[in-house]
Amino acid sequence: MNYTLNKNDGYVKLYRSIWDNPVVSKDADHIAVWVYLLTHATHDGTSVMFGGKRIRLKPGELTTGRKVLAREMQISESKVQRILKSFESEQQIEQRTDRQCRLISILNWNEYQQSEQRNEQRVNNDRTTSEQRVNTKQECKNERMKEERGETPPALADICSAVQEENLNVDPEIFWNYYEEHDWRDKNGRLIKDWRKTLHTWSAREEKDFRKKPEPVPKPKPYEPPKVEKPIPMPDNMRQKWRLDQRIDSALKEV
Repeated sequence: MNYTLNKNDGYVKLYRSIWDNPVVSKDADHIAVWVYLLTHATHDGTSVMFGGKRIRLKPGELTTGRKVLAREMQISESKVQRILKSFESEQQIEQRTDRQCRLISILNWNEYQQSEQRNEQRVNNDRTTSEQRVNTKQECKNERMKEERGETPPALADICSAVQEENLNVDPEIFWNYYEEHDWRDKNGRLIKDWRKTLHTWSAREEKDFRKKPEPVPKPKPYEPPKVEKPIPMPDNMRQKWRLDQRIDSALKEV
């Protein structure tokens, strides 16, 4: 599983004509997925693993997964699949999949977002000193953790590469976010000194959960034929009348 994590500043254009597009504006879920694709697509190219090799994304492309979209958008995986298929059928996107993720290309990206790259460059050139302080703080954190454990914490790209190359059953974004939030410590507060070993532990646990035996299906109850009620006995007076009718019929036949 290999996913693009786009944390750059900037913006994308969202035209008012989006409401005239019957595919994108079909419902709130369609709009949410479309905006997610626009805001997570790369604008200047990013190196990622896809199909077992490293490629460079073009502007307007991203790698993601159905599970990630479902979790982020709070939409069922089946509906995410239907939405992406409808976007593809209406030539809004193109998509390719491998065993771990899917590569999505937003068509006509350059036509509608071509000036965004120039604006993005201007924003990057005007970054404030506060952003630099954040970077310095992160660098100090990395240096401190390197002194304690002997190596710097892995980047998301490192996790993605390890998952891709070793074919592990782990969502790299969830793994990285979890330990980044916990300062790369386990549940007991101990430093993670070998994140690759921890990554394999996660994968083994996922495999174990996947291979759990399903609950036994209850056996069907044996077939029981419907009960047939006994016929109600004929009263004596009706029996006598029936016999009389039978005699009359026989006499008429002899005439």
